Amino acid sequence: MVTFDLLLWFTALCSVPMITANPCPGVALLGSVYEITGTQQNISGIVWARPYGGQYVVTCNPSCSGTSPYSATYNTTYTTLHINRISLIDSGFWKLKDANDDTGTFTLVCNLTTANLPMCNISSDLDQHSLELGTTLSLTVDVRNYFCSLGAGFKLTAGNVTDTLLQNETVTNYANVTLNSILNVTLQRLGDVLLSFSCHSTTWDLPCTGVNQLLKSPPTCNITSDLETDELELGEEVTLSVDIKNYYCIENAGFNLTTGRVEEVLLGGHEVDNVASVILNKTFITTKDTFGKVFVKFFCDNYDQDLVCGGIQELVKELPTTTLATTPPSSKPSNTPSQAGKQTTPGLSPEGPGTHLSLIAGVFAGVLAFVIIVIVVLNRKKITAVARQYIVNRNAHARPYEQGLDNSTTDPTLDMTDNVACDDIKLDNVEKIDDSKDE
Repeated sequence: MVTFDLLLWFTALCSVPMITANPCPGVALLGSVYEITGTQQNISGIVWARPYGGQYVVTCNPSCSGTSPYSATYNTTYTTLHINRISLIDSGFWKLKDANDDTGTFTLVCNLTTANLPMCNISSDLDQHSLELGTTLSLTVDVRNYFCSLGAGFKLTAGNVTDTLLQNETVTNYANVTLNSILNVTLQRLGDVLLSFSCHSTTWDLPCTGVNQLLKSPPTCNITSDLETDELELGEEVTLSVDIKNYYCIENAGFNLTTGRVEEVLLGGHEVDNVASVILNKTFITTKDTFGKVFVKFFCDNYDQDLVCGGIQELVKELPTTTLATTPPSSKPSNTPSQAGKQTTPGLSPEGPGTHLSLIAGVFAGVLAFVIIVIVVLNRKKITAVARQYIVNRNAHARPYEQGLDNSTTDPTLDMTDNVACDDIKLDNVEKIDDSKDE
């Protein structure tokens, strides 16, 4: 009896489909394409069910049909589920069952972890390119739209030091967070700034905006010359000395010197283990392109900056000496005869502006005199009548005076009125005679 029961159990065990599960590899990013593979034996058809709600997404029996964005393939040994676009509802345990098994028994295939890479910005309360050693720096990290279905975390690296800002955080939807990091500025903290995002067992370096590098304050410098630089000649040899103090760069430091329009390497790229100082010399021959402003450029990794140096600021070309030639006036009389009919005025040449002005004035005076003569000739009679009337009026004013003289004498005298009248008659006769002569 016992032997019969064991035989029945062994027969049933061999007839039950056997499905073995593989863990879902890696982390599926939202919006990406992903595949899940499950092994099978002695199965004529399969059904894939997603974690959210246990919904059937693909059925293969024997051909496969599914709902978007899911599809599947299968053979006698394994089946593969294709997800064309990962979404939040794809997170969790995926299940597989025999399409011909009406009991609905599912086998877990794997637990799918999904994530979304967030956007981020890093800001600082101090100038990231001019930090003094020993100061306290505050970095603020603003993270937007991150998601991880299993264990999210953030780490911030500044230079050679990494700080954990968040770890093992589980979220069920897109999330935002603001993280802060306060650090003491040391040489080990200088360098690139990087934010990393982790989800389960996968880590990504995020391309954040804002602060991406911490640099020490720029070095100081002073420029001197072996010659006076405010009166240099072309082709002259000049040596400039640049005294640079307190510079540091974690990877690759360098200096360039610019004179006028010429830029040359002062010190090529090199590594610096500690804060350093150096005196650099540059000898060159002056050309028209080397005259102008003088400045030093400091390179550190992928950052460069023009330094504000003391000392020599400009190379100036010497101005040429100019002599103004003056011709003293000659005391000898000119032997050049003047042209006939022309009069030269001292200080003006015969053809100068003075000659033209005199000519214009003479012509104007002649025209004016001619006009006056014409007016007199044309109005001769009127002018004569006006003169005659003037004489009559003058005599009329003189009669009262003459009558007064008659009243003051007792002796009879000739009547002056008659004389005046006689004179008028005579004057009229004379004028008439003159007029007739003219006629």
